[in-house]
Amino acid sequence: MAAAAAAAAVTVSSAGSLLAMLQEPEPELKLHALACLNSLVHAFWHEISTSVSSIESLYEDEEFDQRQLAALVASKVFFHLGELNDALSYALGAGALFDVADDSDYAQTLLAKALDEYAAIRSGAAGEEKTMDPRLEAIVERMLDKCILDGKYQQAMGMAVECRRLDKLEAAISRCDNLHGALSYCINLSHQYVSHREYRLEILRCLVKIYQTLPNPDYLSICQCLMFLDESDTVASILDKLISGSKTIKQAVEMRNSVCHSATICSNAIMHAGTTVDTFLRENLEWLGRATNWAKFSATAGLGVIHRGHLQQGRALMAPYLPQNGAIGSASPYSEGGALYALGLIHANHGEGIKEFLRESLRNTSSEVVQHGACLGLGLAALGTADEEICEDIKNVLYTDSAVAGEAAGVGLGLLMVGTASEKATEMLAYAHDTQHEKIIRGLSLGIALTVYGREEEADTLIEQMTRDQDPILRYGGMYALALAYRGTANNKAIHQLLHFAVSDVSDDVRRTAVLALGFVLYNEPEQTPRIVSLLSESYNPHVRYGAALAVGISCAGSGLSEAISLLEPLTSDVVDFVRQGALIAMAMVMIQTNESYDSRVGAFRRKLEKIILDKHEDTMSKMGAILASGILDAGGRNVTIKLKSKSKHDRLTAVVGLAVFTQFCRQLSRLRPHQSRCQQPSCQHMPRRSLGQRRMRRARPRRRLRRRHLARTLLLHLLPCRWMALLQKRRLPSQSRRSSS
Repeated sequence: MAAAAAAAAVTVSSAGSLLAMLQEPEPELKLHALACLNSLVHAFWHEISTSVSSIESLYEDEEFDQRQLAALVASKVFFHLGELNDALSYALGAGALFDVADDSDYAQTLLAKALDEYAAIRSGAAGEEKTMDPRLEAIVERMLDKCILDGKYQQAMGMAVECRRLDKLEAAISRCDNLHGALSYCINLSHQYVSHREYRLEILRCLVKIYQTLPNPDYLSICQCLMFLDESDTVASILDKLISGSKTIKQAVEMRNSVCHSATICSNAIMHAGTTVDTFLRENLEWLGRATNWAKFSATAGLGVIHRGHLQQGRALMAPYLPQNGAIGSASPYSEGGALYALGLIHANHGEGIKEFLRESLRNTSSEVVQHGACLGLGLAALGTADEEICEDIKNVLYTDSAVAGEAAGVGLGLLMVGTASEKATEMLAYAHDTQHEKIIRGLSLGIALTVYGREEEADTLIEQMTRDQDPILRYGGMYALALAYRGTANNKAIHQLLHFAVSDVSDDVRRTAVLALGFVLYNEPEQTPRIVSLLSESYNPHVRYGAALAVGISCAGSGLSEAISLLEPLTSDVVDFVRQGALIAMAMVMIQTNESYDSRVGAFRRKLEKIILDKHEDTMSKMGAILASGILDAGGRNVTIKLKSKSKHDRLTAVVGLAVFTQFCRQLSRLRPHQSRCQQPSCQHMPRRSLGQRRMRRARPRRRLRRRHLARTLLLHLLPCRWMALLQKRRLPSQSRRSSS
């Protein structure tokens, strides 16, 4: 029969005679006609299509022995007619005659169609329950088995993930020669292409199970999967078995005031974050003493940035400024509040040794400024622990309805319960509706957003409530909730929502924050952000332009991405002062750890910052942005960069949260600026002793210190009165005379 069909393919110039044979009563003639038509259908499908009903009737005839062949011919005809649904339906009826190994366009197109149909049913994408056709399942099974048998393991793993067949995924991995490579490929596959959180976690659990069955388990990869699964206890137990010693200290820091005096102190703190180098502050105590109220609070908190992570000495360093025995001492309440906040910065995410002192200080004070600092300090020290006792202490402060203390209590609760999706968020939202204080509402809106960090679809209900609220401040918080819930996922739904609010909301605050939030959603794909916000950066609305600048700064932080720099350059010369401010800070975030040899625009940007800082006629907003940008460029002694993801592609919770809180610097919450240092990550390691590189580094250190001192002195001299400039010049004279005499 096959030989006859092949001969027919050579000699037949029309399918008419074969179609006539389908009307004959003898089954052998019908079978011969179908076999010939099957080989000729690609050439005569237009002619055969006129009699497709006859072929369909043969398939529907229960007494016809070759129903599957009739289904195959009908399937090919419908394929050429462009009716893929009918083509697939008859291909399923063809059973084993439909060859999954066929490389023709027909087979490959229908296989792709079958795979999509199967995956849609398995994932319930249609929105209603559909019964799985066993014939469809059989074809997909054959496809997966063939890929595994042919050694196309990556293709099999990709199809298994798409079809939600974890049994086939496990089979493909177990058959693979390079097990570790296959497991690593699956981890990347789950993060890049699986948008549904619960299914992604299910894949990771499957991978952990496979890892644990290996003769020599890869504990690093196991711990990475467990971290994504938020199974911290299991990670801790594994690490306890493998290593001894203390956990790596994470970086943590914050930011505050918006005047140039506070900006200078803050810039200095960022420049020396984690270095314990507080020389600038010690040498200018009298100048610092001129700070009053919240400027004094920020100056004291800046010490926490400089000494961050030094847990053993933290309390001793801050002792002169702390409340005595947990009560208000003789010092200024602003210094005491700043000191409690600084303790939180020093002990952020490692607060076991300081939480009780902070709680005692919070309970024993009636000063709203001290309560402000204690709430922020407690939130940082107990970051993400959801400690019930601490939560009650902060809620008691919140319910006093004090604007100053309640603002920090809202943020503190968010820090305490970050990523927990706690029911407390509903209570916070209810209180935000009850209170009349805008500051408290703003603090609570940010705090609520922090609670849904990384929860993705689970946070949709709360996000919907916030984004539909009549209060623009709560809608503003809803934008942050969207940003943090879908951080680094590049989720299309979240992007569409944010773009919708960016162009349609009546509040400039909400529009600005919606654009800014795109940076958090897209930081895993930084090259996409400039393209997405390019039109928004040219908007008539300055708030939208400001948000576009910071979105690029957040998403492309530490990348030195040329497209990002090109988009930000015109915004640094915008006609509106606060747009220039945001663009300068965003540019510094992109350019951190980038030098002139990599991009010549870095040098031009540094000179621009110096010009803005020294220009007496420059407006305050731009000058503040330039001062903060200078600190970010030289952060951590030029030895840190901004990273929102670790090398193993984990989201750095402290970094993302820190950057989210830092972006409040343009609002009344500007005292939260020190959080910027929590985004920092060391960019290099020490070289081996006595190496040539180390000797070069040692020779370079004095020059680096001189550069930092020169920048700090430039900022200081610009802000000091002339009599102070003269005094500083006198201090320099002895050293200059010694150099000249030598």
